[in-house]
Amino acid sequence: MFHVKRLCSLLFMAAVMTLPGAAGQAAEHIGKVDKVRVYAYGTAPGLSRTPLYPRDPLFQNEVVETVRDGALLATFNDGSQLTIGSSTKMKLDRFVYAKGQGKDAMVLTMVRGALRFVTGKIDKPAFVLKTPQATIGIRGTDFIVQARNGGTVISVLEGSIFVTFSDGSTATLNAGQTARFGNRNLQILDIVIKPDDLFIRRWDQEYDTRGDGGDNFSNY
Repeated sequence: MFHVKRLCSLLFMAAVMTLPGAAGQAAEHIGKVDKVRVYAYGTAPGLSRTPLYPRDPLFQNEVVETVRDGALLATFNDGSQLTIGSSTKMKLDRFVYAKGQGKDAMVLTMVRGALRFVTGKIDKPAFVLKTPQATIGIRGTDFIVQARNGGTVISVLEGSIFVTFSDGSTATLNAGQTARFGNRNLQILDIVIKPDDLFIRRWDQEYDTRGDGGDNFSNY
C-alpha cells in the first residue's frame, strides 16, 4: 500500500492531468521501490518531496535521495535494478521501454553518493548514466559507482561498460576492473573496489523507513 502522503500527491497529479491542455505532461510511472533502509525521499515533477516506501511507484524526471546511512533498492519496468547508498542523490531523467521496438531510452543522472546498477531487458545502447565526472554506457552488466569528495570510482562486477570522463579521456572496463578518476588523473586497476555499504550484503529482509538498528551503511 502506498504511503498516505505520497498517494495523495499522486491523486492530485492525476486530477491535474484531467484539466484542458494537460495531456501528455504527466510524469511516467517507470518502476517501483522494492526496499528502503532508514529514510529515502522522492520528488516527482510538480510534487513536493515525500518519503518513499516499498511498493511506491517511481516516475520519469523524479529526484530520488537517501539520508546518511540510508539506502534504496528499485526495479524499473524492464527489470533493471538500481540500488543507491548512503547520502545519495540522483535524477531519473528518462525511461522508455519499447519491448523490442528499437525505441528504448534510459538516462540517469547521479548528483552524489554511491549506486549499483544491474541491467534488465532495455536495449543496452539506450542506457546512459551521468555523474559529476563521467558518462557511462553499458554492454550488459552489473557495476558500482561512487562519486564523493571530488572523485569517482567505477567498478565492474559483470559484463563491461564504456566511460567518458570530464577531461575527455575514455576507458572500457570489463568485469573485475576499476577506474579511479580525480584531479584529472585516471587510473585503471585490475581489481574490484567494493564500498563498505549495501552493495556487498543481501537485502534479506524488507526494511521500512523507521530504521531497524541493524547493519550500519557507512559513508566511504
